[in-house]
Order: sequence, then structure tokens, then C-alpha cells
Amino acid sequence: MELKFGENRILNRSGWLRLMGVSEDHLKAAETDEKMRAAIERLQAQMDEAEPLLFDAAEPAFTYEVLDAEQLAVQGESLFRHLEGCSRLAVMAVTLGHRVDELISETQAERIAMGVVIDSGASVLTELAANMAEERIRAELAAGADSALYMTARFSPGYGDSPLEMQAQVLDLLDAEQQLGITLSKGYMMSPSKSITAIMGLADHPVTGRLATCNECVLRDKCQLKKEGKRCGASR
Repeated sequence: MELKFGENRILNRSGWLRLMGVSEDHLKAAETDEKMRAAIERLQAQMDEAEPLLFDAAEPAFTYEVLDAEQLAVQGESLFRHLEGCSRLAVMAVTLGHRVDELISETQAERIAMGVVIDSGASVLTELAANMAEERIRAELAAGADSALYMTARFSPGYGDSPLEMQAQVLDLLDAEQQLGITLSKGYMMSPSKSITAIMGLADHPVTGRLATCNECVLRDKCQLKKEGKRCGASR
């Protein structure tokens, strides 16, 4: 199913900067440090240049299926707890398409620094597409036979202690190669690279799911948010 970004083509700049290693401490330091301020201004100018290129290259699309919970072999304690009490699941995949990957590769070959900006911006755009897909799914379920069900937030393989290997199972359940052209490498990385899979629990009683704790997360030793004293849920 196709997604449309509409006329308001603006990306989350704070999230974009964070992906490039610019923390709130850096932004605060830029208020008095001229070199820091100049560096961030250069990044912002590159972001201004990259933003329309990304939106023009993107061909966002998604697919989803509603399944019985038993149809998914859950891996990872954090995902198991997230889905606790859920009898059904909504499983989704979303992608920006191959043209974004081509834009990243071409830019990296000619302008390395700009390639980093484009790549990070594409990740932010993928998250925007995933948010839009989730909204569509919630609206369609609310209007259909599953209208009485409550839904958790989405949870992606690779988050918390849920292994990336789950990508293969999710993509197979969705027939994502046929539906979206998404394939998986031996290392469980998706192509197009700017793609997301996610799982949402469905129940006949209120459920919200749960965030993985920092101790459960495979990124706990290199998480920028943790270094800033924050949790990923606060950044959503």
C-alpha cells in the first residue's frame, strides 16, 4: 500500500541531529562556543539541502497482516512482555524504496559528509513513514471487525533483546519481498536499507505494551540517549 507524505515535507531536526551525534549538550554549548555554533550551522544548511532530495527520492509503501498470536514465534523477553495479554497481532513492514538507497550511495561517493547527512535524514524519514503506516493500520482496524480490540505501541526486531533474526519470520509472514520488494541479507539486514518491520499486540482489554529496559537493550553500551540520562521512549 502506498503512503503519501503530503505538502508538509519537514523532518524532525532534533532527531536528525541526534543521529549525527549532536546532543543537547552540543546545542547548549553552541550558544557560547563560536566553533560549535558554526559547525552546527553547517550541518543545518546541509539538512536544508538534503530534505527535499530525500522526499523526492522516497517511494514509501507498507503492508500489514493481522494474525493470531500463535503464528509468531516470539524471541526475546522484552517482546514477550510487550505482547503479554494479547491474543492477536498486527505485523507490519514499511519501506522508502530503492531510490533512497541510490541517493545515499551516490552522495557518499561524491560528498562524504553530505552522505552522512542524507543517510541520517533517510532514517528519520523512515520513522515518519512508519508512524504514518501505523496510523493507517489503527484507523483500518478501528473501522473493521477488529474495532473492539486495543492495540499496543509497535515493537521492532532488534529492539531490546529481540534479535534481528526475527526479521526473516516477519518478512515471510508478510510476503514482503513480493509486496514491497524487501529482501534480507545473511546478516538479517533489509534491502532497501531504509525499511522497518514492527509488531503490535491486539487484545480485548486495554493494553499499552512496554518499552524494553536499558538492561535488556542490545545497544545499552553505546546508546547516546542513555549517555544523556534519557530513555528512548521519551524521544518518541
